[in-house]
Parts: sequence; C-alpha cells; structure tokens
Amino acid sequence: MGTNTFTKEQREQLIRNPYVAKVSETTITYTAEFKAIFYREYQQGKGPSEILRELGFEPALLGKRRVDSIAKNLVNREFEEHGSGKILLTDITYLKLLNGSFMYLSTVKDAFTKQILAYRVSDSLSIDFVLDKMKDLKENHGDSLQPNCTIHSDQGTHYTSIPFRNLFKQKETKDGNAWIQSMSRRGNCWDNAPKESFFWAYER
Repeated sequence: MGTNTFTKEQREQLIRNPYVAKVSETTITYTAEFKAIFYREYQQGKGPSEILRELGFEPALLGKRRVDSIAKNLVNREFEEHGSGKILLTDITYLKLLNGSFMYLSTVKDAFTKQILAYRVSDSLSIDFVLDKMKDLKENHGDSLQPNCTIHSDQGTHYTSIPFRNLFKQKETKDGNAWIQSMSRRGNCWDNAPKESFFWAYER
C-alpha cells in the first residue's frame, strides 16, 4: 500500500486490533495502552517494526513513514557550544506514586543554561501533553530562542509521531525561523546525557 492512505478494507482490518482507538483514511489513533507498551518496549531496545508485529500490526500496511520517522543527530553532543536558546533537550520520565500508579513528566531544557523552559505532567502517555509542552515553550520563550533552534530528543514514539514532527514544518521562532528536529542515535544515552542526568537527579 501507499504510505498516505488506507483503503476501506485496510481500515476495517486495523480497527479490529484492540490497540486501535479509531482510524481514518490517513491517520490512526492508538489506545493509551498501546502507547505505554510501545514506549516501554522501545526503551528496552526493540525496534518499531518488531513491536508492531508483536501487537498484531503489519508494518507494511502502516507504511514506512508511520513506522520509521527518525531525524538525524544534529547536536553530536555539542550541548553548550552555541549559547542559550539554541540547543533544547526534551524527554519523558516515569514518576511512580505511592499508590503504585504512574505519572509522566515531559520537559524541555536549555542545554546551555540548564534551565527548564517548559514542562507538563500527565497521567497518560498521550501525545497531547507533549504537544502542550511545546506550545508552552513557544508562548513563554519563543521570542528568546535563537533562530533555527534545535529540539533534541531520543527516538521515542512521541518524537517520531506525525503530530510532533509537524511542529518542525511550522514557523515557530523569532524572525520567521522554524525549529529543527534532532534525535540521539539508537540506544546511546550519551547523545542526550544532560537531559538524562536531570531526570536521574529529579527521581532521586
């Protein structure tokens, strides 16, 4: 199939999967359970295609654009060489509550100043709280960011999603410059080390 549309038969096939909330000709909405499983399995080193097959999907049906949407690593561990407002690091961590349930914290950190510029907390791994965090970043700090600032993350499912990647097609910073997306190499925590160290200290 093509990577942009689903036929009626394909939509009927997809909606029978318990991890699909709804599907249209061009988009799939996955359940919160799917997102939690995908995120956990991906962090443990499994590839997107492997996870999808285990959850009953055919990667070929979804299309390569939906399965593999990895940006290049443009930061290359140069976290502080470009001054404030140029390299921004984003990630998500789990916060375990006393009752055994989890909350999820998503933040954006300036790699140069070490300041947390935006954050959101959610009781689910829905993409919405990540997008809301980026909206907060734009509204509260957009004018202070350098032109063509780089948003650097791991290769998690939120950051490879179409809604998140669409942020980089828009004019989001001062002087009409768009944000640029960068991702760590697969399984290399050192490529996002300053952000990982923040979460380690926070969770302590």
